[in-house]
Amino acid sequence: MHNINELFEMLDSNNDAEIQIAGIEEAKQIKFFSILFQPVENKSVWENCAKVIVTKSNSELYESILDMFEWLRDLNWPGFQIILKRLKQFPVQTISYWLSYSIKKARMEKDDLWLVGLSYLCTEREVYNRLNRKEKRIMWKTMKKMNITVSYEEEKLNALKLYLEQKDTTIE
Repeated sequence: MHNINELFEMLDSNNDAEIQIAGIEEAKQIKFFSILFQPVENKSVWENCAKVIVTKSNSELYESILDMFEWLRDLNWPGFQIILKRLKQFPVQTISYWLSYSIKKARMEKDDLWLVGLSYLCTEREVYNRLNRKEKRIMWKTMKKMNITVSYEEEKLNALKLYLEQKDTTIE
């Protein structure tokens, strides 16, 4: 295994794909992987660090789940989509707890951009429904501003469409 400095150089997104893939595979062997959470020294490694992080099991990631929520502070950060997708694989109860915590923290910090990132977790109705009334209102306003919708189960959506058609009303 390369030393950590060489490994981070391999993870740089400016490298050829072969070097990055080799770096990702080697980084998967790191036992104490918290060093992969948005290293401040080089933002161009974040995407590949996220690719390594998401290979870990829920139990391995549980201690670092708040770091994953922090990654959602900016939609433009490398690795945002990768981390978001992995967070959605956690049990709803786990996501809901840390989502509530992160919403409160984002509000205290007046970080509207983070609320936008967090709102992408609320597209799952089950997650959204577990929020308290105030959190739902915050997320709803944020989602409305960004034109993000909460998903419906297919059957419920079809039933709603049918009902609205009978009332001569349509939905987009």
